[in-house]
Amino acid sequence: MTAKRVLIVLSLVLLVTACSGWGADHGSGTVIMAPFVDEQFGIRGNAPVEGWAERAVLLQQSFTGTSDELTALLAEQTDLIRLPKSIGTYEGRALTWQRYRFDTQLPDAGPGIYRVDMGVAQGEAAIYFVTLITMSVEHEDHAALYESVLTHAMWALTPLE
Repeated sequence: MTAKRVLIVLSLVLLVTACSGWGADHGSGTVIMAPFVDEQFGIRGNAPVEGWAERAVLLQQSFTGTSDELTALLAEQTDLIRLPKSIGTYEGRALTWQRYRFDTQLPDAGPGIYRVDMGVAQGEAAIYFVTLITMSVEHEDHAALYESVLTHAMWALTPLE
């Protein structure tokens, strides 16, 4: 198993873990973001503190392959054949993001349909992606909250120099 595939599989394991013990309910819709640095992925940014939402996982990573290789890895972990058409762009502090949204099954995460909101940005040394995964049926109830978290994460994510 390649290191790239391991990263994707580990991300899905995080989703399974999160889905088995959902976080605290934040009825106010307020999410506290905290700075982080991830040397392994060569990134820094902001992420919600633990227990920030019900039924959601936010992943922030880098990928050193090509966009075609990233798409192939995502296709292996979902029921996608290819990425859907971009729903737009987002200008972050350091990167310009292509936005994607799709519903999919995640075999390693158990039954159900999951909503995936994802930003993908091409940097000088890597491809960066921020992915928010929720249960599709739950997404609409908290759409504004999830959108706020995703856009803030994309705005703040920067490559380490």
